[in-house]
Amino acid sequence: MFSLKSWDGRHKSWLKSLVGLGVAGHLLGNVLLTTVLLYASSQNYPGGQALTHLQHQHRYLRNKPVTVHIDSFSAETGVNRFLHLYDSWE
Repeated sequence: MFSLKSWDGRHKSWLKSLVGLGVAGHLLGNVLLTTVLLYASSQNYPGGQALTHLQHQHRYLRNKPVTVHIDSFSAETGVNRFLHLYDSWE
């Protein structure tokens, strides 16, 4: 509600104009920062990316039993059982 009133009243005085532009700038900055931080957080899990890459590379072996060992470092960097795609893989 404050944002709408600030934006609607921006033509009444220079102070309200400054507040309206500040609110709009803050909203735009928030969207941009959220986008950057979302991308950065998606890159925090190299183990998950490795498992996804492994499954993509061996997608033609999806029906053959394959055993993938998940050590502690891999588990700490994003590999988990929720990411596996093929039921025949262990």
